[in-house]
Amino acid sequence: MRAFALLCATLTFVAPPVIANSRDDRKPITVVERQLDQIREARAQLRENAPYSLRDMRGRIKLDDIEQWAYTPELEQQVASLIDAAHVAKPAELELMLADAHLRIDAAMARALEIASYWKQSNSFVWRERWKAFAAGNGLPTEPYDEKIIAAERSVIDHLNSGDFVSATSGLTVVESGLQSAISAATTGLVRARNSADLKFIPRSTRCPGTDGPAATARLIGSASPSVFYPAASKRRFEEGAIVVRARVSAAGCATDFALVVSSGYPDLDAAAIRLSEESRFAAATEDGQPAAGEVTFKIRFNINLEPAK
Repeated sequence: MRAFALLCATLTFVAPPVIANSRDDRKPITVVERQLDQIREARAQLRENAPYSLRDMRGRIKLDDIEQWAYTPELEQQVASLIDAAHVAKPAELELMLADAHLRIDAAMARALEIASYWKQSNSFVWRERWKAFAAGNGLPTEPYDEKIIAAERSVIDHLNSGDFVSATSGLTVVESGLQSAISAATTGLVRARNSADLKFIPRSTRCPGTDGPAATARLIGSASPSVFYPAASKRRFEEGAIVVRARVSAAGCATDFALVVSSGYPDLDAAAIRLSEESRFAAATEDGQPAAGEVTFKIRFNINLEPAK
């Protein structure tokens, strides 16, 4: 009986422990655990913000793409399983398991960065809504008509459906360029077609900021900065666009009345353009050597991407 007890004690002494990792072995495991926690936290934050997220041309939000292509349930399950196995693995196996976990996490993070880059550009990029707003504000057909833009949009969606966010992001610039060309062409036509007699002029509501000497024709001398007048609510809604304003300039060089020739399609931006115009400086025209009243037509652009960094 005593011999049997000694044998059991000997076996217990020489048997390998259930947890093979020493304190030093646990350090690289902890790094992977922290990375997995960061992924979970990032996904949780996206879920928390989901009700306030804008949708892109597919009707999706950023969370949808992250969960489908980057921080997937499969990734979490695979990495968590590798971590569990690493806790009881031998040193050689431990190294392989952690290398596998790092590869999976690095690939997911790289994909998440590609998705984030797409969404950073896409947030201000629901082009159909932007065209609809511009067209409705200027009495134009609200249905998009440019086949080149529509074809470029289809290409972007194809890239997104295949998970190629790099090509999709590049494709957005093609659509954006096409949209700007379409709006610019329409704006030129509207300016040519709209006579002052057809416009509704609004008298200035503030004191004239100052005048300059007369010029050959009435002109804009110094414009206030759009960034100062950019409505905060418009920025939050990612509203941007160009407004064409016509000002009546008195012989004294003060702009007395303003009219919208071309609307941006966003009332807050249009109103901001009028306020900006009132803070700008003008010069009167000259007729027969004397200062004379005249009109000045100019464009004001509110562009989120051109806003100064804060």
